[in-house]
Amino acid sequence: FLITASRDATIALWDFTMSDPAIAPIILRGHEGAVRQVVVSAEGRFLLSGGDDSTARMWGLTQPLFPNEPVTLSGHTSVARLTAFSPDNHWLATGSGDGTVRLWDMRSPDPASSPLVLRGHASAIFALGISNDSRWLASGSQDANILLWNLKEIQQSSQPLILRGHTESLRTLDFSPNNRWLVSAGRDAIVRLWDLSKPAAASLALTGH
Repeated sequence: FLITASRDATIALWDFTMSDPAIAPIILRGHEGAVRQVVVSAEGRFLLSGGDDSTARMWGLTQPLFPNEPVTLSGHTSVARLTAFSPDNHWLATGSGDGTVRLWDMRSPDPASSPLVLRGHASAIFALGISNDSRWLASGSQDANILLWNLKEIQQSSQPLILRGHTESLRTLDFSPNNRWLVSAGRDAIVRLWDLSKPAAASLALTGH
């Protein structure tokens, strides 16, 4: 499938095994506002969407889950702007305009119940990512900080590492394939590289934009 999301509150799945994928897309309905992001789990079984209705929704993409009603993940008090699956399929994460990240346990009989609520940002979250080895969760906020959480030891009382360096809102972040580096970019027109083998060390600033 090619998957698209829209301000009309729908998600469309376009089947490229068909001779003409545009003929009959599968339309997923459930959100009550614009859909901000969609991601697919590593093994391709689930689709996670986040929207302006402050919810995330988990949809099955394979039989017998597809095309049943989604699991609704509620609790955010502002737009659920960002979504991510951990590559080991243990966690799914949502980041919101309410300044929190919620972690939902995919190994639970009911993933929608009792998420971990990760706090520490002073304002809306605009960037979210999980490392390829499923160890690190990073969130970037309008407060210009990055919070780095160790998912191998995560619990409700866990405290993040705070990565400071940007002077304006974060806009994007990503992990290197070998899991050593975190790269971030903000409205301050600076890209920063963080060495996760020593995450407390100062970042390398890449300027020129």
